[in-house]
Amino acid sequence: SGAAAQEKPPNESLLISTEFLGCSGEPDRTDLKPTARRLTINNTVTFLVSAVGSCGFSGRNLTPVWKEDQLDLTFETFSPDGSVVMCYCEYWAKFTFDEPATYLPEVTVNGQKPVLVGEWPDGR
Repeated sequence: SGAAAQEKPPNESLLISTEFLGCSGEPDRTDLKPTARRLTINNTVTFLVSAVGSCGFSGRNLTPVWKEDQLDLTFETFSPDGSVVMCYCEYWAKFTFDEPATYLPEVTVNGQKPVLVGEWPDGR
C-alpha cells in the first residue's frame, strides 16, 4: 500500500483527527516561534504543534488549510471567561492524517514557519 499511497499528492491526504491539548506552561526558550513535531505510526502521521499565547486560554477551530502543497495547521486560542493573565503559555494541538501527508517536508503553524523538531522527510 505504500507505493500506491505515495502516488497520491499530500494535499489529498485525509484528516483523521484533531485535538487541542492545552498549555504545558511557560515556554523554556526565549524564541517564541511555533514548533512542529512529526510522529508516524501505522501509515498515519501526527503533527504535534505548539504556539505561544497569553495564559488562561482554551483552544478551538483546529483547521488544517492546504495552500497548494503547503499545509498550514491552525488553531485559535481564546479566553473562555474574557480574562487574560499577563504571562506566556505554550499551547499544543495535534493533527493526524493518513499516509500521503507523511511525505510533507514541512508544515506551517497559524501561518508562521515553525521550528521543526525531530526528523522530517527532507533529512532535517
